[in-house]
Amino acid sequence: FETDLMPAEREKHTILLVDDEEDIRLLLEDVLSVHYRVLLAVDGLHALEQLEAREDEIDLVMTDLRMPRMDGMELAEKIQTDFPRLGIIMITAHGTIATAVEALKSGIYDYITKPLPNDFRDIYAKCERYFQIRALQQQQEELQQQRQRAEEALRQSEEQFRDLYENAPIAYISIAADGRIQRANQ
Repeated sequence: FETDLMPAEREKHTILLVDDEEDIRLLLEDVLSVHYRVLLAVDGLHALEQLEAREDEIDLVMTDLRMPRMDGMELAEKIQTDFPRLGIIMITAHGTIATAVEALKSGIYDYITKPLPNDFRDIYAKCERYFQIRALQQQQEELQQQRQRAEEALRQSEEQFRDLYENAPIAYISIAADGRIQRANQ
């Protein structure tokens, strides 16, 4: 099942799929594994075990809202606290506008309603949008770090120049275009 949203040659992202319903879990695993690596968990506690063991491998968590032992909202809160770099897509059969708004306000990236659609392009699109946004955020962070390093290097160069200029054994004078002395080191 190929879509034009899927780059053919790229590193596969890993999605942790959390759902207590085996048929949904296996269906989504089959569908998502065409384009992503998929890890499975049967509930929130099992998902946390997976996250603790494989945190660096997982890029996105797709979790059911209602599950035994630990539901999706509780799992999402724990992920946002302990694994803040991970995105979360909520899956729910209990999709009300209020639930969706609550989920999005709490930092969940997006949600999918059950029953799952026959056409999985929307699910792929949500995953790909998340990965694109995440890549842009990472690029922005890298650029900000480069800018900070460049500003620090410039500040150090200015300090070195000022030190050299002020402590030079001979006199240096800067003259403005109108002939006034702008700066002198002695």
